[in-house]
Amino acid sequence: MRVLGTRAENLRAIKFFRERLVEIAVKLDELEWGFPNGERAIYPTYTVSTHLGDMQIGVPKSWESRIPHLFRFVKDQGPPSPDVEVNIPIDHNRNISGLYVVSNGDYFLCSRGGFTSYRGRIKRAYSLTHFEKWLRDVDDQGKTTRVIMVCALSSPQFADDIGSFVASVQDLKMAYKSADPTTQVTTNAHSIGRPTWGSFDEFEGKKTGGGGARVEYDYLHGPLCNQLSAFLRAKLPPEKSDLVIKNQHLDVAVVDEKSNKIDMIFEVKTAGLPSHQIYSAIGQLNYYKYLYGHSATKLYLVLPLACKDKVLEDFLVSLGISIVYGQSGSFKAATGQLF
Repeated sequence: MRVLGTRAENLRAIKFFRERLVEIAVKLDELEWGFPNGERAIYPTYTVSTHLGDMQIGVPKSWESRIPHLFRFVKDQGPPSPDVEVNIPIDHNRNISGLYVVSNGDYFLCSRGGFTSYRGRIKRAYSLTHFEKWLRDVDDQGKTTRVIMVCALSSPQFADDIGSFVASVQDLKMAYKSADPTTQVTTNAHSIGRPTWGSFDEFEGKKTGGGGARVEYDYLHGPLCNQLSAFLRAKLPPEKSDLVIKNQHLDVAVVDEKSNKIDMIFEVKTAGLPSHQIYSAIGQLNYYKYLYGHSATKLYLVLPLACKDKVLEDFLVSLGISIVYGQSGSFKAATGQLF
């Protein structure tokens, strides 16, 4: 994966971003945006539907040295102000947080981890800890850099992926506001105790396709993890929503509040058979059951709906593993109900 390094490349990626917005927007307005410093500006604003609600996305037609990408979940009050702002430099600039990278002809919107909160700028190390598994190493004009991958511009879940990212940034800002910003989130894969489970969000960036039953969409890994967590929390009573947890190894799990053992383990993958992802998932699920679970712990492999495959379903059922398919924030077990 390579960071775009020329003005022509960046403008081409931004043009493609706008074209995707035109494709999926339910409404286009010229809206006045308000900013914390008191400034206001009118930008073309696209309203798109996401699994987390409608979102407004403002993209100026031109800018001197950067093109802001403004994201905001629709609210009733006042002029729109961004929940998250990703600035894209027209020329390569590591001091600006936003960037596009390219891989196999596909563009990915990314962030270097520069976000602001009520205290000012959030330390990049703190942001990258929060987004630990969203990170990918990219070739940044001859330097290897870790970036947060937001979405693939060709993703069929383009809007949902952005929605998951914005919600995760909001979670980051809330955590930063309520905690000592120097505190590092820690997890211990071999310790049992809900305070150490953590709540990391997931992301991967590669995208490939294949014939037959094998379909691989790695860029969906993080959004699927985030959407699954939200889906499970919504299914549980509000007072039990904190029982949906994860750590550096567990993608998503549901813990028993009394024993603190895991009742349900969800391993998210993005490729069907034949692939090393499926073979790895079988071992991971059983190992995590041994580490964290009990004899009745339920095991689930989670895949994008595009990977639906009856042979794979029957194979995993024979091993005591159920398949859950996800798309746009909705999840359904291949057989039976999750709860």
